[in-house]
Amino acid sequence: MTLERCGRARFKQDAAWFGLSLDEAKSTIVLRRRRDELISQHHPDRGGDVEKAARINAIYARMARYLNARKARRRPAVPGDRGVLGETLKASLHAGAAQLSALAVAAAAGFALLQKFRKR
Repeated sequence: MTLERCGRARFKQDAAWFGLSLDEAKSTIVLRRRRDELISQHHPDRGGDVEKAARINAIYARMARYLNARKARRRPAVPGDRGVLGETLKASLHAGAAQLSALAVAAAAGFALLQKFRKR
């Protein structure tokens, strides 16, 4: 079974197939527990159907992806976030800090040298 995109309407259909209300399906804990219940009933090792077990896993994966994408869209940007932009910004700040430190050391050495020549 191929993984397909999941919109709100598809999520509602999948929740109904799992026997969950929409509010219950939005909880990843409840969703996983329901998946575990269904898999324990329909697992091939326990006399269940292989296709039904595969369908349960595919629907669970699709619903979990939908919830994760929904959570990512609603999460506010955090300065310490580990996204690509966050990593790029972090690397730039570290490079800038290193350059500033080198400049400070050079300025201190130059100032010390200047003081040494003034005393002569």
